[in-house]
Amino acid sequence: MSLVPSLVGPNDIGAAIAVNSVSFNLARFIGPAVAGIVITTMGIATAFLLNALTFIIFLIAMFQLRLPEQQTPERASGGFIAEIRQGFRYAVLHPAIGPLLLIVTSTSLLAAPVLELLPGFADAVFGRGAEGLAWLTSASGVGATIGGIWLAKRGTLAGLTKVVLGGTLLLGAMVVLFTSTTNFWIAVAATIFVGFARLIGGGSAQTLVQSVVEEHMRARVMGIYGLFFRGGPALGALIMGALSEVFGLRWPIAVGGILCFFLWFIFQRRRYSLELLLEPTIASGESIKFRS
Repeated sequence: MSLVPSLVGPNDIGAAIAVNSVSFNLARFIGPAVAGIVITTMGIATAFLLNALTFIIFLIAMFQLRLPEQQTPERASGGFIAEIRQGFRYAVLHPAIGPLLLIVTSTSLLAAPVLELLPGFADAVFGRGAEGLAWLTSASGVGATIGGIWLAKRGTLAGLTKVVLGGTLLLGAMVVLFTSTTNFWIAVAATIFVGFARLIGGGSAQTLVQSVVEEHMRARVMGIYGLFFRGGPALGALIMGALSEVFGLRWPIAVGGILCFFLWFIFQRRRYSLELLLEPTIASGESIKFRS
């Protein structure tokens, strides 16, 4: 993620992030389909071998990269731990990045765990087993792919604050719909919109963070973003799974979706101030200068 601005110009960061998300989510439902064919025809060991060989393509591409020279930032006194602490302090106290990370972290913990818990819903709630899980997983991948294409074709970075908040509201609404329905196909449709909302919200937030972070803190801040965006759903699923032992599978996820409404309401009231911090800087191609 920290390499993106070195590979494309400032005006193409959003499209690059969206294209990356599209490829990631295409792999989510194309990969298992291909693996299923390979496993049934050639066995599990061959599937793992072919999967490992595909990384050679990535390694060749990485060796072909020619990145512009950059100044090595001054190292923080105190070593590795001090640098991590400095990165967290910078991200959390930054007037623009801090609120975005709070939104990303909250949606990752409250709503995104529904995607991690799809096996439980497919089997215990809808009684569809492995076939139902395949439908739900593919639906989330399709939604995310559509969201990535829409974000890539959008063509401008202006208005992304509104997209982040709209994605939060849509995500909460679709999670509530998913957990409240007993109709499997309505759940599949809701899952498409969950994938779509998760992608446009997270992709827009990442674009905004990339646009305002200072170069010497970019890698650390994007590492923190990745920790919250990718790790949050796993932690949230652990918490939701534990709560489901007491309250059932639907209610903990439904409450998480409802809390997203409150999150949207709180930040919707601050949207104008966030836009002043984020979007004028995008238009001018300058970063907010901030010192923790």
